[in-house]
Amino acid sequence: MLTRDEFANLARQDKLFEVAGFAYFDADGDGRITLAEVIDKPNPASALLDTNHDCVITPEERRGTDTDSGSPGRCKRGST
Repeated sequence: MLTRDEFANLARQDKLFEVAGFAYFDADGDGRITLAEVIDKPNPASALLDTNHDCVITPEERRGTDTDSGSPGRCKRGST
């Protein structure tokens, strides 16, 4: 489980977690985030950064230098 303070520390280390914020993942509002709560909700940052929708955020995508935008929509795991 992550507390609000632990989540804030995580967000400082990985900016992907700043996009949604603590409340987004704390589905039951108990002030803690469980693994299940994180797994059950896709991080909106992933949709913004995964420009080719392959479910992998490459260093180029993180830097915003990947020019392959693919098609819009959910990730297409396993597609070419």
